[in-house]
Amino acid sequence: IGWSFGGFMEAMAGFGTAVAIPASMLWVLDFDPILACLVCLVANATPTPYGSIAIPTVTLATNLGLENNLIAFATSCALSVLIILTPFVMVYILGKSTKGKSSAFKGIVPVVLVSGLSFLIPEMVVSYFVGAELAGVAASVISLVCTILASMKFTNPDAIPDEYRLEVKKGSPLKVGKTLQALSPFVLIFVVLLLTSNLVPPIHDALSSFATSVKISTFKNASMTTFTWINTPGVLIILCAIVGGFIQKAKVSEMVAVFIATLKQMMFTILTMLFILATARVMQYSGMIAAVAALFSVFGPVYPFFAPMLGALGTFVTGSGTSSSALFGSVQMSTAASIGANKYWLVAANSLGVATGKMMAPQSIAIGLVAVDEAGRDGELLKKVLPYAALFIIISALVCFFGQYVWAIFGIA
Repeated sequence: IGWSFGGFMEAMAGFGTAVAIPASMLWVLDFDPILACLVCLVANATPTPYGSIAIPTVTLATNLGLENNLIAFATSCALSVLIILTPFVMVYILGKSTKGKSSAFKGIVPVVLVSGLSFLIPEMVVSYFVGAELAGVAASVISLVCTILASMKFTNPDAIPDEYRLEVKKGSPLKVGKTLQALSPFVLIFVVLLLTSNLVPPIHDALSSFATSVKISTFKNASMTTFTWINTPGVLIILCAIVGGFIQKAKVSEMVAVFIATLKQMMFTILTMLFILATARVMQYSGMIAAVAALFSVFGPVYPFFAPMLGALGTFVTGSGTSSSALFGSVQMSTAASIGANKYWLVAANSLGVATGKMMAPQSIAIGLVAVDEAGRDGELLKKVLPYAALFIIISALVCFFGQYVWAIFGIA
């Protein structure tokens, strides 16, 4: 629930849903509310760069002029160690908080390993061959299926220690028609984004032709800004939501009301994103990015060790992986040029830091606590999540530093 389903919610919606919804589900299953929030915060870390149809990674690719699939693949490679590790950390947290002598890993190590690998491998494959937008969706769905199958194959219900048993009441059986109707917006988004990706060149190229390029900055070296009117995830998601609403027999007035309510709820987030993107452009054109990059270049060849920390700082302060990508992606790329490092790997390092920063961001903590009716216990939850955030940032630093040499062997970009 926290890992695979939470990853799916992050990939499809983002903006705190991947913490709030799984945490509330675990709470209903009689998990301690703080524990439920803690494991979901840890689980939500690595899916963040692919959140909300990969907006953080797409932002990096668009703003920096990088190939979408290459930066997505570099990000997946950078996250690989943490993706495999996260399910084990979640089980460790459960075992540490449960009174009893039995190990929480007893009899389920194969399931936990399958859960992590089935998330990582599809993410790497889809990110390279399709692009960032569907990498998180495919990874989470495949992980969900594989985890269920592995649980049925490798675990013995009779061998489960008593302290880890959950008493779950069976509800009424699901009907296929109602289930598909409820899932229709998500299914439509997945199918439409797949059909309009570069895997289907005729559709992709035809829709991409509906674009306008303008120069919105007076800076003489400013690049052209391209507005893609149809073949962009945001537009396609809105269209799928409308069609899905009709499939679910929602009234137009209801959909309009939800749209207006969403705008009101997200108003300050939208404005913040716009101002941050504008600030990033001003920093770039004024030379501030180059100045910051020159400062970091003093670290020379050891800078990759510190690169994820910059991404983590950006996400912790802003609460958004996209904001961190917009603010510090250019710094990572400029620093890579200064020290002669691979630009794709260092930009991916920013996303690696984003994962850790999102885990301890005050906004994420607050959203999770509200979902389990424990608002106000932010300090307590932050104290519990900090050791795991510290572990993740140390691993991220080591992966980024040593991984650059592995990345160089393959000679990608």
